[in-house]
Amino acid sequence: MKVLIAVDDSACSRKAFDYCLHNETWEESTQFLIVSVVAPILGEYSLGATYVESMVEAEQQIKNAREKLVQEMVSQLQKKHGKENVSGMTYQGFPRDSILRVADNWKPDLIVVGSHGRRGFSKFFLGSVAEAISREADCSVLIVKTCQCNTINEPDEEEKPADALASR
Repeated sequence: MKVLIAVDDSACSRKAFDYCLHNETWEESTQFLIVSVVAPILGEYSLGATYVESMVEAEQQIKNAREKLVQEMVSQLQKKHGKENVSGMTYQGFPRDSILRVADNWKPDLIVVGSHGRRGFSKFFLGSVAEAISREADCSVLIVKTCQCNTINEPDEEEKPADALASR
């Protein structure tokens, strides 16, 4: 089995990774690919030429932090499943498109992604990467849901394990 785990720096994403890390039902031969995508700052928040240099620097810092996060996650999974079964990559681009492109190339049996739990206008405004992946992926998608978490308001550490909703 091949499992693609899509992560970012949110608590919701961490719950999805933890689900994979602590799931005892994976076959011994399961292969894992941890993928993180850094969205372009310039494409989303272009404010003019004055800010371009600092935005490029900020994007690079985010990419470096994300690469470190992916490596930490890879190391944790390798301890349980072996170095030959776990790898990770960080990409730059739009998360939905990049994750689907990786899935098209790597051909996973399952994609695991966290959900921020946004609803209503917030979901409409920000979009839903998890929803788009579940709609467009050619394989099964497991969405690990949490209640309204985001990087600003982290959930309590003692919060119950995330509920998982499988689609497809």
